[in-house]
Amino acid sequence: MTLQTPVLNQNGTYDAVDLRRLVKAYPYVGVVGADDLKVTQRGTGTDMSVDVAAGIVILENSTATRGRYVCESDAVTNLAIAAHPSTGSSRIDLVVAGPVADSQYSGVADSWPLSVVTGTPGASPAAPATPAGAIVLARVAVSSTTAYVTDAQITDYRRHARQTVYTDTVPVAVVNGQTIIGSDGVKRYGAGGVWVVEPHPSQTAAGSTSVDTVTAPGTLTGSYVAKGTTTITRPVAGRPVTVLARFAGTIAATASTGAITCYMSISLDGGSTWHDGPGVRGTSGSTVTAVPVANAYTYTGTPTGNIVARLMAKNYTGSVDLSGIVDVLVIPA
Repeated sequence: MTLQTPVLNQNGTYDAVDLRRLVKAYPYVGVVGADDLKVTQRGTGTDMSVDVAAGIVILENSTATRGRYVCESDAVTNLAIAAHPSTGSSRIDLVVAGPVADSQYSGVADSWPLSVVTGTPGASPAAPATPAGAIVLARVAVSSTTAYVTDAQITDYRRHARQTVYTDTVPVAVVNGQTIIGSDGVKRYGAGGVWVVEPHPSQTAAGSTSVDTVTAPGTLTGSYVAKGTTTITRPVAGRPVTVLARFAGTIAATASTGAITCYMSISLDGGSTWHDGPGVRGTSGSTVTAVPVANAYTYTGTPTGNIVARLMAKNYTGSVDLSGIVDVLVIPA
């Protein structure tokens, strides 16, 4: 075992490998700034090419003990995308950074590239292999009709070198132990190969409304009636949420037999458009015992107005008393 000289010791001398060991102190390989080396459609007019933003990226040497490299691009780089494949085929191209060429180990070059790895066309194409020592910045989907590349065809695959990153773009590649914080306060951390969401307290909303006792015949007969409507102020405009709406209550017959059908309904635009869950039927056969009835529905979408949930119910036979609570929980998707 060799204990290496501490890097930047007052009286030490250091070579490039020593300095790369210092860069190794970065937690991960990847881009340094949230917008560094972001891939977008060509900014000066769309064509079969993409732009790669300026920025800094940390790249690993192909041999781990040799440390990491700090690589910088100081201007937008335009990269050509190959022409579209034939009819019936499509492909996936990769925009990559690296690998680093280091003349200390091989060849005469000391450089790093930004380049495109063109995929193999097919009916159900797979992404090509990432070159050793490189990292993927983006995937570009190219169909048989692609005449120019737009942002809609580009999927951001950048990894981040920092432990904590402040960005609204959640990386596709999950890095265990890394934390991503959005401008809305939602925190995601990598664990077990997935991003685990920890919503900001202001992003979580809950509410409940009592369903007034409904006496039939008449009130619930023939058509659905809204009961227990609950409105929650939209947590954050433009951010996807998951809404859980649930009803728990009882049905009691005031005649020998009573039957109802109910379902939960959720709106993300203040009550103009409704998304309906599955129906649940409940039957009470006695005026003495109330029979439990429950229903729940979960819907995910982006609110454009306040979030509203309600129970919709109607009866089919007999006279019915319906009572209970509508509960609603809203969390970031």
